[in-house]
Amino acid sequence: LISVSAPEGKPGTVTVNIAKAKGDFKGRHMERTYIIDSRRAEAPKMVTVSGKSVAAISAADFKEGKTGWYFDASDRQGRLKIRTARLSTNADQQVVIE
Repeated sequence: LISVSAPEGKPGTVTVNIAKAKGDFKGRHMERTYIIDSRRAEAPKMVTVSGKSVAAISAADFKEGKTGWYFDASDRQGRLKIRTARLSTNADQQVVIE
């Protein structure tokens, strides 16, 4: 389950909560990478994943599959993309965009 909290109608901190996997089955991934693609008027001051800072990277680096975030002010009036490192699916994860 993924949930998002954000201020309504104004800029501010956005929090994406990713709940740990429930149950088990053959072939279940123990780790996975998450991609967040969001509209945003301005580049974030900071992005963290489970309390660890994530570096800003170029669009080319993102397309190559590198971990990090990039912001394109000219795409849809501002677009933020974040790619996490491989994260355990056995633990809750949180992405914070400030």
